[in-house]
Amino acid sequence: MSDNDRIEISFDDEPEPPPPDLPPDDDRLVITDDDLLDIPDEPDAPEVYPGLPSGVSYPGMTPPPPYQVVTESKISPLAQMLGAVLWQLALAGAAGGFLAWAGTEPFVNSMSGSEEILFSMGLFGGVIGGSIGLCLGAVEGIASRVYEKAVTGGLLGLAIGFAGGFLGGIVGQIVYSMLGGGQSGFFGQIIARTVGWAAVGACVGLGQGVAIRSSRKVLNGLLGGMIGGAIGGFFFDIIGLILSSGIASRVIAITVLGGCAGAAIGMVEELAKQAWLRVTQGPLAGKEFIIYNASTTLGSSPKCEITISKDPDILPRHGIIYNTGRGCTLDSYDERNPAFVNGRPARQTVLRDGDNIHLGHTVLLYSERAAKQENIPPYSMPPGGNYRGSGW
Repeated sequence: MSDNDRIEISFDDEPEPPPPDLPPDDDRLVITDDDLLDIPDEPDAPEVYPGLPSGVSYPGMTPPPPYQVVTESKISPLAQMLGAVLWQLALAGAAGGFLAWAGTEPFVNSMSGSEEILFSMGLFGGVIGGSIGLCLGAVEGIASRVYEKAVTGGLLGLAIGFAGGFLGGIVGQIVYSMLGGGQSGFFGQIIARTVGWAAVGACVGLGQGVAIRSSRKVLNGLLGGMIGGAIGGFFFDIIGLILSSGIASRVIAITVLGGCAGAAIGMVEELAKQAWLRVTQGPLAGKEFIIYNASTTLGSSPKCEITISKDPDILPRHGIIYNTGRGCTLDSYDERNPAFVNGRPARQTVLRDGDNIHLGHTVLLYSERAAKQENIPPYSMPPGGNYRGSGW
């Protein structure tokens, strides 16, 4: 270093030397304490952090919420029932069936000619499948009060359900004709209806998985929809016989068909689920969310797989659950407003059955089927009662 390559620093507690007479070509840099006033004491924390490193905290970080164990027993039985996927889909399917009856009833007696009947039965099935698919596709967004999701899921369910219903209506009519048409007898009609509505139900269920881009839910929907459609189709003519046909028999039969399709999809979902969350505190108390994908984001944004609305303290993307197939872990997106697990900030936290997850003012109970089958006791309050998280 040459004599000219120097940095001089002065402070208030030292006498300030007179400014030196520097030659024009001098490269020395002079810094006084006034030059240091604009330098911040702490760097700003990043707006979003994809995962929390160990031992890191920031000034202004939201303190952990007062923690106490919350269980499903604190949710009313009605809220638990209405929040369960099975009941939501059954009620939505029945509503879709009733809507389908209202749309098809004016045209029931307007068909004539074999080709016209074939096309008309396709339209008839399309309206029924589309109506049921619309309601099933929208129910998740409505139950979560995220109406953007309701519209998107409903329209997708309508399109796929209509296509499946159209196909099912034609298949049912062809089978009916192959069995002798009006000469096939009562049991021939039941077989034709069962086969046709199994196809309708399968396509209606398909829309559920496509809406959330989940291959597991696609398979659940296909199987559940096929079973539900077959059950509804099997009892369609039986109900008509009991009620001596007419408007009453059609409205009940089509409504039951939709309810059976929704309930069967929900039953398959219930039997196949491995990990799930249930809201135990907050505006959506009782609502159940099944964890389908390898990664599931939680937040207030409609783009999250699990959207929790009506809680102003939940970030658009608040946390993410990674599902390895052998268990789940939770990570936070923002270290200044993290998710908490049992009162402690979530930082690649392994979840276990009975854990309480805090997002803002909302609490979710994490459950695992494997732990319940092995009778592993759920998380319980540590000695000493309520406590606050111990930080990072």
